[in-house]
Amino acid sequence: MTHANGQRLAWGVDVGGTDCKVGVVDGSGAVRAETEFQTPDVPAEAVRAIERACRELESALGESVGRLGLGVPGPLDLARGVIVQAPNLGWRDVPLRRMVADALGCEVVMDNDANAAAYGEAWVGAGQGAGVLLLITLGTGVGGGVVDQGRVFHGARGLAVEIGHIVVVPGGRPCSCGKRGCLEAYFSAHALSEQAAEIGIGDGDPRGHRMLFERYAAGDPEVVPWLGRAIDVLAQGVAQAGVLFDPDRIVFTGGLTRSWDTYRDRLVEGLVGDLGPAGPPAEGIGLTELGGRAGIVGAAGLALRG
Repeated sequence: MTHANGQRLAWGVDVGGTDCKVGVVDGSGAVRAETEFQTPDVPAEAVRAIERACRELESALGESVGRLGLGVPGPLDLARGVIVQAPNLGWRDVPLRRMVADALGCEVVMDNDANAAAYGEAWVGAGQGAGVLLLITLGTGVGGGVVDQGRVFHGARGLAVEIGHIVVVPGGRPCSCGKRGCLEAYFSAHALSEQAAEIGIGDGDPRGHRMLFERYAAGDPEVVPWLGRAIDVLAQGVAQAGVLFDPDRIVFTGGLTRSWDTYRDRLVEGLVGDLGPAGPPAEGIGLTELGGRAGIVGAAGLALRG
């Protein structure tokens, strides 16, 4: 749909394990309006909440929006528009693309949430000008996306760059996906709160990670050993992806990057060392420019492109 000033508009929806963000984005990548809410546990309720948010934003703008992009956790069946499994939501075999299309009566494009964020950063964010961008999302879970020359890399079944489920520690901590030793089982909001609770810190609330990083920075002997190990596991997992894709830019985003300054030096040093000759030097590794908007901008961008 074309806006009165000539700009096409699309809804961008970023369905997270904790929160769902919805925005209206124009053809220049600018967010014209946005809102967010806690992601409902039941898919049908999530669709109703998405429809309500989209209609409210459209009404507030006073303009029609004709396309929608969905960024959702996976694994996905992209051909059918189905969430095969979203462990952090407890969803299985959810035909979300059709459900949202039926609710809003518009064309819907669906992709992995990290792929959407990666596309947003490559389009108008920290990945502009990069030939190959590797984006890492650090939130309730851990995701990854690769944009190569402006195109999202999906793999044969749309399961590429599920970096959170790279096994970094063989036989290690159990992961929500059913495997052991995955990166996500060490460095994610859920994993950090779980490990903290095991030694009597916090109440298991995945939103309490900022306190953990503050204690790490202060040299707390209860926190430094295991949180330092988690940072090293993150570096090792990202480096494995870097060796495979040889990116010229690596960008981190997600809620855990609010504490970026606390762990950046250890992470970047470990990452550069583990990458070897592959991937970018330290100055090519950094933070999102779009912040929490990367998912909605990228999802809308994919819808506008489609």
